[in-house]
Amino acid sequence: DYNLKKRLEKEKVSVTDRIIFIKNTLKRSGSISFKGLVRDCATRENVIATFLALLQLIKGRRIKIEQTVVFGDIIIKSRNNKGWK
Repeated sequence: DYNLKKRLEKEKVSVTDRIIFIKNTLKRSGSISFKGLVRDCATRENVIATFLALLQLIKGRRIKIEQTVVFGDIIIKSRNNKGWK
C-alpha cells in the first residue's frame, strides 16, 4: 500500500529506540503498564515496535511481565536495571 509505505518512510520506527525508552522508563519508575508504554504511540507501527522491544527484553531476561487478571493490563517490571547502560 503506497500510503503505508509513505507513512513508514516519514516515521522511522526503531525497536532499538523503543528498548532504550523502556529501559529509561523502568530505571525511573521500576514498573509500567503496557497501556502506559503505548499511550503516546502515534502509529500502529510504533506499538508493534514497542511490543517487539518488550519481546527482546524478555528474551534477554532484562524484564519480567505480570498479568494478574485475564485480559487485564500487562505490568512490565525490571529484573535488575543496575547493569543497564
